[in-house]
Amino acid sequence: MSILKTKFLKLGVFTAVFAMVAFLFARGVLAVGVSPSDFNNDALMAGSHYENEFLISRAEAESAADVTIELNVEGINDWFTVTPSDAFTMAEGEESTRFTVAVDVPDDAEDGNYTGTITVRVADQDQEGQVVLVPGVAIKVDLTVSDQEVKSMTVMKASISVFEVGQKLVLELEIRNDGNVSIAPTKVMLDVSSINDEFLKSLETTDVEGEVDSFTTSTVKVMFDDPELEIGQYFGDVDVYMDDEVVYEDRVVFEVVAATPAPAQPAAKEEEEADRTMLYVGGGVLLVVVLIVGLAVYVNKKKGSAGGGKTEVPTSIGPSQPQGMPEGGNQMQGGGDQTNQTV
Repeated sequence: MSILKTKFLKLGVFTAVFAMVAFLFARGVLAVGVSPSDFNNDALMAGSHYENEFLISRAEAESAADVTIELNVEGINDWFTVTPSDAFTMAEGEESTRFTVAVDVPDDAEDGNYTGTITVRVADQDQEGQVVLVPGVAIKVDLTVSDQEVKSMTVMKASISVFEVGQKLVLELEIRNDGNVSIAPTKVMLDVSSINDEFLKSLETTDVEGEVDSFTTSTVKVMFDDPELEIGQYFGDVDVYMDDEVVYEDRVVFEVVAATPAPAQPAAKEEEEADRTMLYVGGGVLLVVVLIVGLAVYVNKKKGSAGGGKTEVPTSIGPSQPQGMPEGGNQMQGGGDQTNQTV
């Protein structure tokens, strides 16, 4: 009898659970998901910044949904920032949306392990304006703070853009830094082969522009001197080093094209510039002449003023008239050159 009761009890519990699950599923309660399901980092240091993006998705989007994000990490809730906000709305018809959780470790943070959860709750609004609560989806939090430096480089992609004959070769590397210090490749090697896979030359450089900050992904540029290649396509076998270790190997294809000629200056434009230059020079000379003449006239007037004012100009050319000679004493007769003096 007891065995039979136990079986009936188990059956009743199973039926109740099944009915509840079916009810909730019918209301769309279980049709919400969040990914990824964790927020973990075991390489944080005091002063570190770390963030991760999460995706909320729902199968039914017939109505708007209010989203709330609750932090429950003992002692460090104030380290976290949620973007766009810890409370926002998914619009009607919006099946998915994203949010970002960031943690900024204070400079005086104590080393240790910090655990907890981030709970995402969604409240669907039905057509009558009623609110249907959705059970929260928990994101596991597991963070470790220490004073140990961690270097971790993952090269996601390598590429070489088309470049001209005589130019530098630029290799771009997209790098993800999972460590807690800024990093960059320490050396890069590039073996160049023809498109027929015939080895041509080996290039090596330590000239890297830029660094990748901790817990971020970005692109750095690796600069090689002019490889002196002819026009055409080539294979490049890439080896990326961090310290003495090869962290990435790949083969890329790139192309060298003809150098772009400098634009020729039209002859008409050159003549126009020459005419303009001559005009400026002529105008300058004329201005100087005018200034000199004006200065001479001014000096002459100043001298005349200093000699008594009015300056008389003689009417005839000849010997100076003796002092005391009466006026008219020097006369010209007829058309001759004789001069009569009266005593």
